[in-house]
Amino acid sequence: MARTPAVTRDDDETLEMRHSEQQRKMMRWGIVAVVVLIVLGIVGGVWYFMSNKASSTDASDCSNTGFFDCFDFFTSADPTNGQVTFVSQDTATSDGLISTSSTSAIMMIDSTSNLAAGANRNSVRLTSKKTMSLGSLVIGDFIRMPYGCAVWPVLTREATQEIDIVEGVNIQTNNQMTLHVKDDGCKMDSSAQTAGTASTVDTDCDANADGNGGCAYIDQSATSYGEGFNKQGGGVFAMSYTTDGISIWAWGRGSIPSNIDDGAPDMSTWGNPGGTWPSSTCANSYFTDQSIIFDMT
Repeated sequence: MARTPAVTRDDDETLEMRHSEQQRKMMRWGIVAVVVLIVLGIVGGVWYFMSNKASSTDASDCSNTGFFDCFDFFTSADPTNGQVTFVSQDTATSDGLISTSSTSAIMMIDSTSNLAAGANRNSVRLTSKKTMSLGSLVIGDFIRMPYGCAVWPVLTREATQEIDIVEGVNIQTNNQMTLHVKDDGCKMDSSAQTAGTASTVDTDCDANADGNGGCAYIDQSATSYGEGFNKQGGGVFAMSYTTDGISIWAWGRGSIPSNIDDGAPDMSTWGNPGGTWPSSTCANSYFTDQSIIFDMT
């Protein structure tokens, strides 16, 4: 019988998310962090996923070894029909697919099993237990991400609609940022000023059209995804979700804005985003409270 070999280390099947010292200093009620994923409330009530120790009695302690307790482990069949089996937290722990340290959290795809042809490989999909509302800023610091043939990692915010912050497949080198919505009422703005390149495939964000391709921007940097991203030591992604619309930025390890490292993010100094969807062409009403999802398919 033909067998599928284990994934080799020539391809990278690890997602590692970093806690910086500044990010640990920032953790308090009013600042949200998912390890390196920080959600800062711009308007309305805010909360956090990670801190050294919670200062509020009703705050979850998602620091260090408690990080994965702040997520639900999705164990149903892969909705994207990938050749994976998403496992529980207990299985992921015993199989070594998740781990934490004082500086990072790691989730992995099984890379050691020799499987029969067509068999699923164990993987991890996380959904945040809390949701992010209109008026949030999400900042994620990643040391490395999965890449390689047949690998499809995603960092997204999802409810009834979907905001893909980080996404790529196979040996892709440029990150893709995409919106998917329920109908044809959300469009890309051809006059928007962005650092990314609008995909020529579709400017209509309708998930029911063109095979659910959505409407996407492609980061112009060949080190914004995959092997090049990992070799530069990773980087930072940021996504703003406000009444003005949705915008996404990205920086390599050596070009992260100092105000992010200083714990006082200032979007006015970041320049044009890699992708932006103004509320004038894609209304806020499309996006209800969003869950953070980490997915490796």
